[in-house]
Amino acid sequence: MGGMRPRFARPLRLAVAVLAFIGGLAVVTIATPLTTFCAHRLAGPILDPSGPLLIVLTAANPVDGMPSDSSYWRSIYTVRAWRTGHFERILLTGEHSAVMQHFLVSEGVPADRIDLESKARSTRESALFTAAMLHGRRGPPPVLLTSDYHMFRAQKCFQKVGLAIAPHPVPDAIKRSADWSNRPAMLVVEIQELLKIAGYRVRGWI
Repeated sequence: MGGMRPRFARPLRLAVAVLAFIGGLAVVTIATPLTTFCAHRLAGPILDPSGPLLIVLTAANPVDGMPSDSSYWRSIYTVRAWRTGHFERILLTGEHSAVMQHFLVSEGVPADRIDLESKARSTRESALFTAAMLHGRRGPPPVLLTSDYHMFRAQKCFQKVGLAIAPHPVPDAIKRSADWSNRPAMLVVEIQELLKIAGYRVRGWI
């Protein structure tokens, strides 16, 4: 029996180290503004630009026909932006844009002022398809609205396909991180976003 101990000693130490790291990360995430800091870094300056066209990126799959968390916050801020009177049209891009459209209409945004691009299944495709739809368009650059943690990659994607935009990041992760119980989930979202940024860089999409 004594001879079996060395065989399991190294895996056991590794497991303890991994668990200690996870535990330490969880404590740091919950007890500090780490996720808020990351969201601000990915968002860039929190600006409130205006123009005739507002482009809004949809997020994850809807749940029971309702917008996902990020789509919900993007929808809320889209309604707020529309109510300022600074925009003439809204373009929703993403395969679940119809769900967001229903929400906007229910909040008083006129249906005939909303255009849909519902084929895109990724941020890159949203940039490509939107650029094709707006080819030859003149005037001020459209305003791009998306979540704070998503803005860096989204802005770079649109710039890569040659479409100049004015970034309008909305406080998605920043707001949800105000509740400490949401911070671990938001850290996962931000880590996933960083991995996507790395993947997009490797592919030359940003």
